[in-house]
Amino acid sequence: MPRMRVRLFYRLPIAVLAFLVVGSIPVRAGTFTAFGPKTYVRQTGTPVTVTDTFSAVDPSVHYSLRVTNSRAASGKDEEVSRAFVTINGVQVIDPSQFGHTLSVVQVAVPLLASNQIAVRVLGAPGGAITVEIIGGMVGSFTALGPKVYQRGDDDSVAIINMFSVADPSLQYVLRVTNSKLPVDPETDGKEGTDDERSGVSRTLITINGIRVVSPVSFGHIVSTLEVPILLQTSNQIGVEVRGKQGGKITVEISGGLVGPFSVFGAKTYRKDTKDSDDPQSVRDTFSVANPGAPYTLLLANSSIHGLSDKDDDSEKGVSKATVSINGVRVVDREQFDDIVSAIEVPVNLLSSNQIDVQVSGRPGGTITAKILGLDTDLPTITAAVVPPPNAVGWNNTNVTVTFACGDATSGVANCPAPIIVTGDGASQVISGTATDTAGNAASTAVIINLDKTPPTIVVSLTPSPNGAGWNKSNVSVIFVCSDSTSRVASCTAPTLLMTSRAMEPPARSQVRSLPVRFH
Repeated sequence: MPRMRVRLFYRLPIAVLAFLVVGSIPVRAGTFTAFGPKTYVRQTGTPVTVTDTFSAVDPSVHYSLRVTNSRAASGKDEEVSRAFVTINGVQVIDPSQFGHTLSVVQVAVPLLASNQIAVRVLGAPGGAITVEIIGGMVGSFTALGPKVYQRGDDDSVAIINMFSVADPSLQYVLRVTNSKLPVDPETDGKEGTDDERSGVSRTLITINGIRVVSPVSFGHIVSTLEVPILLQTSNQIGVEVRGKQGGKITVEISGGLVGPFSVFGAKTYRKDTKDSDDPQSVRDTFSVANPGAPYTLLLANSSIHGLSDKDDDSEKGVSKATVSINGVRVVDREQFDDIVSAIEVPVNLLSSNQIDVQVSGRPGGTITAKILGLDTDLPTITAAVVPPPNAVGWNNTNVTVTFACGDATSGVANCPAPIIVTGDGASQVISGTATDTAGNAASTAVIINLDKTPPTIVVSLTPSPNGAGWNKSNVSVIFVCSDSTSRVASCTAPTLLMTSRAMEPPARSQVRSLPVRFH
């Protein structure tokens, strides 16, 4: 087997399985740590397996294993750690997935309530890896699957499915799980044929014509991989299962992490120059409201081949790229080249930013860049009442409730329009909800007491006058007041009339007037 072929074989599982990064990946807001971070060091002598136990409060939550490599100052390959990692007896990392070509790898892992993790560090003594398990994709949802694809009796063919998403601006991840885990740790990850590895399936997957998983990146040595992907409102996924008959894979697309919002892109960069060795550079500027929030660069490669019978190393039409943000290189050619489908890189931003993208490779190759921010803070919303109520909380004219909204990170997406209250009633709840660009929502409410109808008042005389309307003794004048909405605040007290005269009650709205005459 040619040496170049061996190099590609080891890099391809890493390139697609991992979210490659320049440094460590911060834990997203809304997630939690289920295990670690714990550092495992390669000691002298024969490599040993270190076992730890841990528990998961909710095994149904999505979990990811993140392994960070430690590179010696000299950067020599032989001084960089390699490792096996198993969880509950299932191997999830082997040296071909995590070796000297990678700094960080992240894979999806299923957990139980009680779990055991076993780590075996290989390589030169002194090398170390840091292991952490992150859970809690709060607010996540399934956009496709889980769907099982099986290798049939005939030649492998692509199965096409259509699916749609309500919000393509969210962050989406393709997760592919293999049906078997055949690698024996005692083999130290050496290569073997499919028969030697129990015939585990291989697969090729495209989404909207873009290859995201290749047969070499997902083969007999890979158990589970996650690939960040970009979606449209309507999408097409093509899945071709290869390998021995009966092999199966499970495909699922999830999205909707709490708080993601777009601050740049998605923008496609195309290599138009004819010379493949002549890189093409483009500079863009963008701004963010809150530089302190966590941001992630999502870079997706576009294969111009789509589904094919060829493996990736024989298809040389995929772009290569370097990306710098504010003068800092965040993606280089070693991280993103013709065998990488997509990567995620955490980036630090300023209020005003500059992104430089340099595309290399064959003419026609393209990449798509998008920067997402994470906003788990709720927007602010306040309500104001005009005119304000009186001292006891009531209004006697129409009331307008206005809302003021704000969001320091992703910005306000929706703020309620003013609401005019015209109907009488006590304790009318007028509410409004503000949402930010990340989908976070906050609500507020005010209580409106409105009574535009005057009270009623009825007058009675004791004793009643005679037929001519006269009294010949003292008369008590009694006022009876009522109000069905806000109730009576005050009512005129009874009055005793003792003077010989004729009089009328003072004019008053809704008063039943009774003449009072003394005779």
